[in-house]
Amino acid sequence: MKVSVLMTTYNHENYITQSLESVLMQQVNFEYEVVIGEDYSTDNTRKIVIDYQRNYPEKIRLLLPDKNIGVHKNFMNTLQACQGQYIAVLEGDDYWISPDKLQRQVDFLDEHPEYVICFHNAIIFWQDNRQPPGLFRHKQKETSSIEDLLIENFIPTASVMYRSGLIKNFPEWFYELSMGDWVIHIFNAQYGNIWYINEVMSAYRLHSQGAWTSKSDEQRLSAIIQMFSNIKGYIDIKYKETINKSINYYSNGLDYLLKQKESEKSSLSDNLCKILSLRNINLIIFPNWEEINDFLYKNLKITLITLITQQDISQVTILIEITNVDIEDAESILSDILFSISLEENIEMPEDLSISFVSNMDQKEWAALLPWIYARISLDIENKEAIIQAQAQNIPVCYMENISNIQAKQINLEY
Repeated sequence: MKVSVLMTTYNHENYITQSLESVLMQQVNFEYEVVIGEDYSTDNTRKIVIDYQRNYPEKIRLLLPDKNIGVHKNFMNTLQACQGQYIAVLEGDDYWISPDKLQRQVDFLDEHPEYVICFHNAIIFWQDNRQPPGLFRHKQKETSSIEDLLIENFIPTASVMYRSGLIKNFPEWFYELSMGDWVIHIFNAQYGNIWYINEVMSAYRLHSQGAWTSKSDEQRLSAIIQMFSNIKGYIDIKYKETINKSINYYSNGLDYLLKQKESEKSSLSDNLCKILSLRNINLIIFPNWEEINDFLYKNLKITLITLITQQDISQVTILIEITNVDIEDAESILSDILFSISLEENIEMPEDLSISFVSNMDQKEWAALLPWIYARISLDIENKEAIIQAQAQNIPVCYMENISNIQAKQINLEY
């Protein structure tokens, strides 16, 4: 067996057919097998690969664990099942676009025993077309070494082919990492050079469910730093200086990112303070505007009467979440309630009453606002979904009978 195509897949029902067809279209003068580790998907991925195996029993072998074992364990089990002289890797959401990809890589590795890895360029694209497609590498030298890989990962996973049997065992920390392909490339590169074919022969798909692309920049940088910290004690000590430089480089990048995010959060927080007229005590309510009826009207009226009569209202801003209602409707209802309080209840409306509507806030804005919130006033009819989306479940809840006990929260607002 000349080549094993190592495929790992999980919940790739929308992509796996294209991936498999790109393997089966390969034109080669040698035998190759397709070893698929299907990690107990919750969609139709398993059914699809089983159907393919039935149609190509001489070529496709399946590993079907009876529970989800995780990305790295699935990869290792699949790798150990491979019988080829060379390993070509393809994840179930990527695909190859050249029918002679395998042939060209095998020919090179056969003729150049000093090389242990061969890879090529790839097109990179977002599944939802949020950005135009582009090349994975715009400039790459033909021959690289482990030293280069200890600086950055320049090998698209769906492009790589390497000699099998180079890595006998993986350390336990490998299974705890957020990424595995970079580590595997580094381990293999200990035994020889890396060759680059300057041609696009695979497609790297980015989507929101991707194991790596779904992570934030902060999470990715932290994962890279952790990987280098672990690998430093596992490979030849002569690479220690290079690894330390990389750790410093990515750590500086993480520090810069965290400072930038903190600065953005502070700026956003200042803007929200002005826009929403925040004060020492900021209380928020989440009415369920889909239930616009007498009960909601009375619930809001009682809440406002209680706040107006039992609090030093000059210290308070009342925030009303209005995501699922037109602002004109919310303003009309609030105006009616305040008029009713003044006229029917004979309660003088404070001149310094501060009420602000909160709508269409994204996660960054909520994250900046929530630290300013003293409490959420509990209503009988609440928008539970809005509370969850705002991640406001953990802020203190204040019930009607406790409003009089709210004490001024001393916050120095700077405008």
